[in-house]
Amino acid sequence: MQTMPTPPLGVAPGRERTAAGSNRRATRRRAVLAGVGEARNHPERGDQPTQPVALATTAARSALAEAGLAVDSSAVGIVCATVGSDDSPDPAGAVREALGLSGAGTVVAGVGVPQQRLVSSAILAVESGSVDSVLIIGTEAKSSSLTARRSGGAAPETPQGPGADDLWLPEGEFMAEAEVAAAMWDPVTQYALIDSALARAESRSPQQLRGDVSELWERFDRVAGSNPEACFAAPHTAAELAATTEDNRLLAFPYNKWHSTQWALDHAVALVISAEEVALANGVAADQLVHPRVALDSSWGLSLTRRAEPHRWPMMRIMGEAAAEHLEADLSGIDATELYSCFPASVRVQQRELALAVEGTPTVLGGMPFAGGPFNHFTYMATAELARRLRSGESDLALISTVSGLLTKGGLMVWGREPDPSGALVADVAPEARAATLPQDLAPFDADRDLRADDTVVAATVTGGFDPRVFRIVDDQEGVRHVISRSAEAGEDPLAVLR
Repeated sequence: MQTMPTPPLGVAPGRERTAAGSNRRATRRRAVLAGVGEARNHPERGDQPTQPVALATTAARSALAEAGLAVDSSAVGIVCATVGSDDSPDPAGAVREALGLSGAGTVVAGVGVPQQRLVSSAILAVESGSVDSVLIIGTEAKSSSLTARRSGGAAPETPQGPGADDLWLPEGEFMAEAEVAAAMWDPVTQYALIDSALARAESRSPQQLRGDVSELWERFDRVAGSNPEACFAAPHTAAELAATTEDNRLLAFPYNKWHSTQWALDHAVALVISAEEVALANGVAADQLVHPRVALDSSWGLSLTRRAEPHRWPMMRIMGEAAAEHLEADLSGIDATELYSCFPASVRVQQRELALAVEGTPTVLGGMPFAGGPFNHFTYMATAELARRLRSGESDLALISTVSGLLTKGGLMVWGREPDPSGALVADVAPEARAATLPQDLAPFDADRDLRADDTVVAATVTGGFDPRVFRIVDDQEGVRHVISRSAEAGEDPLAVLR
């Protein structure tokens, strides 16, 4: 593992490598999660449409108040934000101006930068002494924008920030040229292919695969049913989820509509990472501080079809093993867990890589299809609930994961009620992830190439919609991988195609 790179938040604290191989830091002070704020809006329940900066400003005020910080120019050193689907290109700057935090620098993370990176970098900035407090925000007003569009109106105008002081963009390839050329860019298609590859590796038929993902999602939906803030919770049985109907249309086999994340919600969350002594001096009770124990992510990733085993995610296995070693505890023993759940494949692959029970239900909110999945801050949305459970004493540890891309890059965070005596493990696992991920030679896309008798099918799916297509990932006799795409024939049975 390596230190988090500069320029993120301008810090590069020293580390020393232990004999066990993990990175532990001799820190001058401890960073804590000192404040959490959320803001919600429900146009579908009669609320007036809003815009994302207004939501984020409300959430930030709440988080700053919890952290004992006055809303003034000296309250925080840095405002960080993720870019959402309808946001200002500079939500951090817009919120900074709305709150009068004129002394704060701003960082905006573009789509493809793991949400975990902002949290990890904030921890390092505080621990290094660069700043006393960092404000992290994520915000979406997708429900408002869709409601306005459907009614023929315009969504409320979003204030524009002056431009971020530091803009982070993803590194490396997120989608191979062959995938783009084959029009295989829809996330639901690629995640369906991941689940197909996993089913083939575990000798599960297409029918069994659809049953497996639907049973998992039924369990997630039950959790959402006990979450009063869940936007899309409803009693869904596995059989109902598996059935393709007008209200549950086929997206990409085995996924119907309710297997997919649902992003039509108005939500914002703000997190304040402060130095422990600063939070205590500002009046935050010691038992209300949430302590980072593990904060891992990777700056390296490899596109789906270039990975020899698309159903595996060595990066997450590495992060899980490092976390378990540092905590000296099995991750399966952490009851407050939220795995990133944009599609069933994300959860199913992570369960296996983290050695969690495959029959388990690793969510406290109900997952992104049922609780609601804001485009680029679900990790922070879940952190708010996990912090509540730690503060109330319901749990001693809480685990949350981040997925960026098509299992391209990831993150793993463990929070605790108590601080780690040896300091939080904060690292970029890029070198280990690269070494552990077996690459695959990928041929350029050939629109005329179809399935051949000597091909080995790695994964396959059939999509729905106006232009249904059959996608396959295959390896030829020479071990070269190919992406195959063709139009689905009218009335073609997906199960027959996928056998």
